Amino acid sequence: MCVEIKNFNVKTTDKVIVLIEENKEITISEMAKILEKTPRSIERAIQSLKQKGKIKRVGSDKTGSWQVL
Repeated sequence: MCVEIKNFNVKTTDKVIVLIEENKEITISEMAKILEKTPRSIERAIQSLKQKGKIKRVGSDKTGSWQVL
């Protein structure tokens, strides 16, 4: 994991993108634990990124993966 990922000046959405680029199969709970945020905060960040067309989920919720666009 990048050292700067825990930098407090970086937006959660940017941190989520970095985590997805490092591990396309990462779960919301894993992201929440790494970033020391609640799963709900991660869900809001993901929803924002999806609306902006920056990420999408490929496959099912259980066995799928993330794709950075």
